Amino acid sequence: MNKNISIHNISFDDCLLLYSWVNNEDSIKNKLTTSKKVLLNEHTKWFKDRIDDPNTFIWIIKDNFNNKIGQIRFQMSQDGFYDIDIYIIKTARRSGIASKAIKMAQVQANVYPLRAIIKKYNHKSYAYFISNGFQLISEDKKLWQLVLDLT
Repeated sequence: MNKNISIHNISFDDCLLLYSWVNNEDSIKNKLTTSKKVLLNEHTKWFKDRIDDPNTFIWIIKDNFNNKIGQIRFQMSQDGFYDIDIYIIKTARRSGIASKAIKMAQVQANVYPLRAIIKKYNHKSYAYFISNGFQLISEDKKLWQLVLDLT
C-alpha cells in the first residue's frame, strides 16, 4: 500500500464509521475498557462528547485515493498525558501508515506527553510504539504504559 496519506479532523459524519471500526473483532480484543460490542447510542454520546472536548483530537486517516483507512486520537487523561488510540483497517496495516499518521498528528496537535496503554499480550503494538520512540514507564500484570515526550 502506498504510504501517501493525509489526516483530517473528524466530523459528525464519521460517527458511524468509527462505530463500525470500534466494533470490529480485532479492535474489541485490544480495547482497555470493554471486551464487548459498543451500543450505537453509547458510541454516539461518546463521539459527541469527544468532538466537544477541547482536549481531544481525532483524525481520520485517508490513503492517496481518499479512502478512509483509519483513525487516530489523542485524548487528555486526568493525570496529564495525552492517551493515544489508533486504528488502521486490516488491509492497510504493516505498511508504515500508522507511524506516518502519528507524526502528522503530532505536528497538528503539538501536545505532549503522549501515552500508549497496551494490554500485555499485544506484543505487536508494544513493538510498534517502542519503534516509534515511545519508552516504557510502567507495567503491571496486565498492561504496559509507554510515553513519548518531546517537550
